[in-house]
Amino acid sequence: ALFDSFFFFLMIRRPPRSTLFPYTTLFRSPLEWSVFFTKPIIRKPYIVKLTRTEFLKYVIPASISNNNLKTKFGKITNTAKYLFYPIVKFIRIKFLRKADGIIAINKEIEKSLIDSCFSNVINIPNGVDVEKYSPSIYENKISIRKKLNLEEQKKIFIFSGRFTKDKNLLRLLSAWNSFIKKYPKIEAELVILGNSEIGNNTLEIELKTFVKQQNLTSVSFKGYVPNVIDYLRAADIFVLPSLSEGLSNALLEAMACGLAIIASNIPGNRVLLTDNINGLLFSPESAEELSVCFAKFANDNNTIKTMGQKARKTIVDYFSISIVTKRIENEYNRILNDKQKSK
Repeated sequence: ALFDSFFFFLMIRRPPRSTLFPYTTLFRSPLEWSVFFTKPIIRKPYIVKLTRTEFLKYVIPASISNNNLKTKFGKITNTAKYLFYPIVKFIRIKFLRKADGIIAINKEIEKSLIDSCFSNVINIPNGVDVEKYSPSIYENKISIRKKLNLEEQKKIFIFSGRFTKDKNLLRLLSAWNSFIKKYPKIEAELVILGNSEIGNNTLEIELKTFVKQQNLTSVSFKGYVPNVIDYLRAADIFVLPSLSEGLSNALLEAMACGLAIIASNIPGNRVLLTDNINGLLFSPESAEELSVCFAKFANDNNTIKTMGQKARKTIVDYFSISIVTKRIENEYNRILNDKQKSK
């Protein structure tokens, strides 16, 4: 943290006014440590953007708690957790208290902060480039499918994200298995983009084992791909079965591309979706409800088109990067003007 604080100080000491810095800590210590240590020196305002309600909880970094280190240094990790929890919690609370503004990306995070007596909170969601992420016309979609070796006539359902427990992927596959068994004649494919976190591929193995055991030939794992946008433009329906989300960038991008959406009924997804209006929502605990959503879209091209158009309109009207950026700029200018007046 001290090394990071030093480099952070070097980066921001010169600009005359507060500047937005896309900063990642060099030594993987929390960014709030860097700001906490340098704030008294630099005396510049800062805004914190929170994407999860769990920020105030201490989490052992994946680089420490992966399988190898956990097996070899398990006792040290547990000791560190209990030893540093009060310190980290103290610093994070101070970090937020001293912030000139806190951006919460959804209402749940905003409410959590207000309930914890933080007053400097503003709700600004994530945004997406609606020019880059845009729908493809039919001819282009067929061409992209050929390039990606996807069936031209099948309904393509797609998931994109990390392979973690909170993404609820086992339930996704269980629901897909029920759907395919119930409607064996429907031509549909589930394309899964993404891979495991470094050092922990247990879930990925479990998912692929399930697919093999159930003989789900309609499921394909593509791993990490640099051209996610091509897959989105080639697909018909995007599926996000997560147990928890702040505000999913993957969902924003899929909606901007005009895909019909199936998503879990959780606060982060309800920011973007209204059930049966611009997407279908299901209980994240129910594979049966998810299976019904698969069937509804698989049998209704008009609903896919209509909901896809409404999903795109939602993003263009409220979540485009230009709209969100303007709101953030306004917040920065407000804080800077208030600082100037208080001098």
